[in-house]
Amino acid sequence: MTEVSYSFTIIAEADESPPFTSNLNPEPGAVEVDPASNIVLHVQDIGAGVNHATIVMTVEGAQVEPAITGSAFDYTLTYNPAANFDSEQVVNVTLQAS
Repeated sequence: MTEVSYSFTIIAEADESPPFTSNLNPEPGAVEVDPASNIVLHVQDIGAGVNHATIVMTVEGAQVEPAITGSAFDYTLTYNPAANFDSEQVVNVTLQAS
């Protein structure tokens, strides 16, 4: 038999599953939250994973730098505010990731 040589190219599947959040603490709509609370949440992706460089968290409209641990499939974000929140303050949190 003669030697046969060939090549082929693997095409990556499209990641059709966007990142999602889970285990938000405090929970959305929570009341009577301790003003000294940290904000902790998970950002997960069951597809290609979350690109760490795309994670942007804002608290009360200001971009913050949470501690980020874990892996691209399940990052844990922990934000420890420099000062306690005000009593009865409604705290708005946003997260962007891809």
